[in-house]
Amino acid sequence: MARNRTDLFGGLLLLAIAAVGFLFLAPLPFGSAARPGAAFLPTIVCALLGALGLLVTLRGVLGLPDAIERIHLRPAACILGAIAVFALLLERAGLPAAVAGAVMTAAGARPGLLDWRSAAFAALLAAGCTAAFRYGLNIPFRVLP
Repeated sequence: MARNRTDLFGGLLLLAIAAVGFLFLAPLPFGSAARPGAAFLPTIVCALLGALGLLVTLRGVLGLPDAIERIHLRPAACILGAIAVFALLLERAGLPAAVAGAVMTAAGARPGLLDWRSAAFAALLAAGCTAAFRYGLNIPFRVLP
């Protein structure tokens, strides 16, 4: 019997996804490394996913059982709050404010993490997201309120 049911079921799920991927990729041409076909890269990804699934399944059967920890309210509330802050600020205040607000809200999940480093990371991430999505990919959304 499995010692760690979470790993067992997670590994079996990965194996099932890989098997379905192989099933759908069977009719496509594989090709070669010099001239890859339509199934070349997806087949490699499915093989890696299957190998990972096999390792996780073995860990579930042979590994030590995981202890279930109690739920800590502060981290859960801060992470869920960060998602809510992002969703509420994106249309109203723009992408940079939404990203910065989400990062600062999520930083409250761990005591002592909400300091100048979090603010610097929030500013850099907001600038990077704005540059990538608004100017790099030309996705039209609000930058400023």
